[in-house]
Amino acid sequence: MRAEITKAENEILRTISVREKSIIEDLVRLVRIRSIVGEEGPIQAYMAERLQQAGLAVEQFEAERGQISQHAGYVPTSWEYSGRPNVIGKLGGEVIPRPTEKPS
Repeated sequence: MRAEITKAENEILRTISVREKSIIEDLVRLVRIRSIVGEEGPIQAYMAERLQQAGLAVEQFEAERGQISQHAGYVPTSWEYSGRPNVIGKLGGEVIPRPTEKPS
């Protein structure tokens, strides 16, 4: 077990300390938003807004069963995907897509 923390870890701890009140306020707002299966739209809208405010490029899309059913990790479900957007926040860099087809 190491006793010292790195410069980066120290900076993270300092930032958390400085922003502690706003972090807690954000968490309280987050957990107050109803987000049960099938009703994720409002929480995803909130997250998209927060990511944009943080300076990230935000992309939103709804999953389509026909497309995701081809993914190797797909598990059939009884629920629909409409009204339940996925939200992606991008901060620089390049996105490298993962394979979506099931192995033969």
